[in-house]
Amino acid sequence: MLVKPEQILFPWKIKYKRSLLSDLCLCGVQAILKYLQVTTGLKLMPGIIAVIQTFGSRMNFHPHLHVFTTEGGQNNDGIFYNFLFWEHEENKAVRHSRWKLVSERPDYWELYDLEQDRTELNNLAEKYPGIVQELKAKYEEWAKNCGVR
Repeated sequence: MLVKPEQILFPWKIKYKRSLLSDLCLCGVQAILKYLQVTTGLKLMPGIIAVIQTFGSRMNFHPHLHVFTTEGGQNNDGIFYNFLFWEHEENKAVRHSRWKLVSERPDYWELYDLEQDRTELNNLAEKYPGIVQELKAKYEEWAKNCGVR
């Protein structure tokens, strides 16, 4: 959810100049596109749904934006990339297509084929070391770009 800072845009300005609401929406979309470019190193266009809400929970005038995106995006050549990265308490993971690469401790990665093994019981890291290296490199690039240790 994106909320306008009070210092930048005062509510009464939006109230009487509704075109500023579309500007808020465009800013949200641009922020998502920039985030994708920084985190993946690719210029991608995801599917985006942006919903403008003008009132808060107390029915006060409170313009804000809800943005939903697909898990990835399409490049200019029409190729869809669906990388998803996360880190929590030093546990790391990257999801791409059918593959999920996870690490619960330093320098040990497990690879799962989620199309064949949704419960993540069969570690395929030894069978597919090339995929492990490719996804690990993508994770490390994402972590560096996002300041993840």
